[in-house]
Amino acid sequence: MEIPGFERMYTSYRSRGFAVIGVALDDVPPSFIKAMGMTYPVVEANDNVISDYGNVSSTPISFLVGKDGRIIKKVMGLYSETSLKNDVESALKGRI
Repeated sequence: MEIPGFERMYTSYRSRGFAVIGVALDDVPPSFIKAMGMTYPVVEANDNVISDYGNVSSTPISFLVGKDGRIIKKVMGLYSETSLKNDVESALKGRI
């Protein structure tokens, strides 16, 4: 499960401008968010979000988005913490 790694990355990199936003395709109970220790925001996707990100219909899928709003990387399936960390470091240094 990616949530623990996303949480660690969010905690470690938010001071450098990195954010994690969880987007759910259905209603996520607050009890689940609390049980998973998620401190980053989680929102339910609407039709516009689903359409804007390529008609997402299944999870997990992750997007690394630059400060300019451009999608830097799309990962279908699990996004390992190691890969995410490498990608975030590269993005923060302007390499991707």
